[in-house]
Amino acid sequence: MPIVSTPGEVDICNAPLLGDALVAATANATRVIVDMTATSHCAASGFNVTIPTGEMLRSNGRELQLVCTTPVVLRLIDALQARQVCRIFASLSEALAANDGRA
Repeated sequence: MPIVSTPGEVDICNAPLLGDALVAATANATRVIVDMTATSHCAASGFNVTIPTGEMLRSNGRELQLVCTTPVVLRLIDALQARQVCRIFASLSEALAANDGRA
């Protein structure tokens, strides 16, 4: 299962790199984890690449999972209704444990 880690800040300057990483990670995966535990700020541009990836995966019976604990980022996740297309976890170990036994 691919894990894409995001930097401390995700904004319009590096969101395209996140998009590229997500495209590569989704190529043959049934589930992709985006580890945002190091991210203290995520502009909407970061979710402009993340949410469509989650929608695409979901429409094909696959899943995007976000690992996030930063309150400001979690508020943006809620404001953008990202929980509709992504499962949110409080830790990477929790996300990995949720995938035990899955393809």
